[in-house]
Amino acid sequence: QALPVARPTSQRAAKAGRVFQIVLTGGPKGGKKTLAARLALELREQLGLRAFVAPEVAPLLINCGCTVPRSTELEALLEFETAVLLLQSQMEASFHRIAAATGERCAIIYGRGVLDVAAYLPRELLGALSERVGDLRRPNDWYACIVHLVTAADGAMNDFGSSRPRESREEAIRLDRSLHEVQSEHPGYVRVDNSTSFELKMRRATHAVVSKLREIGA
Repeated sequence: QALPVARPTSQRAAKAGRVFQIVLTGGPKGGKKTLAARLALELREQLGLRAFVAPEVAPLLINCGCTVPRSTELEALLEFETAVLLLQSQMEASFHRIAAATGERCAIIYGRGVLDVAAYLPRELLGALSERVGDLRRPNDWYACIVHLVTAADGAMNDFGSSRPRESREEAIRLDRSLHEVQSEHPGYVRVDNSTSFELKMRRATHAVVSKLREIGA
């Protein structure tokens, strides 16, 4: 069972009224980095929002020398994903605090959100994860929009890399579907597949985000 998400509260929604938080999720080679850069520009130009692009936590740790444990190393994997979740939660709180303090209308773009961690762990470890991190629930309106960019392994193999092993493609698709499972109940969830070219995929995703933010008064 994925980590629970609390229902919206009017007090929290009012407090976060000028800060719109966007999560980019999906399996590997989906286009998250490209979309983040494009959104930062388009949200300024189309909606007049000041945009912040937060780093993705797991690559940040890996680039600092950390390694992701193998799937068979359950205890080490649990510790790693616990660290990812705690850092993600604190990073979101810090970015939100800074954005709110500007007094401007802001958008914060995250490469993954707190629920993504649940897709990287076996289901039997989710209870232990919840025990370790405590109550990190978010109201549904904490994120304005969650954009799922489907992995290129599912429908765009030329972008994914046709020379990759079959197991790599299957794992990418499995992860992508797990991410859909843990994120799709959010009211601002949008799934963008590979039915078009990559450029059109980015345009579709950008249009979806701008439309969602306009719906909620950005």
